[in-house]
Amino acid sequence: MTYFFLLMDFASIEQKWQERWYNSRIYEARKEKGKKFFIHFAYPGISGYLHVGHMRGFTYADIIARYMRMNGYDVIFPAGFHATGLPAVSLAKKVARGDEDTI
Repeated sequence: MTYFFLLMDFASIEQKWQERWYNSRIYEARKEKGKKFFIHFAYPGISGYLHVGHMRGFTYADIIARYMRMNGYDVIFPAGFHATGLPAVSLAKKVARGDEDTI
């Protein structure tokens, strides 16, 4: 049985698509006054753990963002982590006092 992925040159495939995305400037913001669309996904908080359910929710948001972009909208879909509130303060205090389990 031949495993097709052993025959693939992933480095050249990656380079091809990175060049195409760079040259098309698809992810650069434009100052045009077009249709705008904002979507956000609620990432896990600082005290939570990333699990497969987060990926499921993120996938839905990603599909919507891509769909809107294909339909001519200027889409902003920020990526990041939610790190506010009491859990963040509690974690900062544990790190400040040198809690080995946290660090």
